[in-house]
Amino acid sequence: MPSISYKHAYLKNVKVKVKYAKVKVKYAKARVKVENP
Repeated sequence: MPSISYKHAYLKNVKVKVKYAKVKVKYAKARVKVENP
């Protein structure tokens, strides 16, 4: 069933995007701390 594998790939992609977004937020917060002690 190709629909299931497609759904699985989509969910995997979403998880990666969420993970990347969290890392970006963490990095942005760290930068703000450095710029505004």
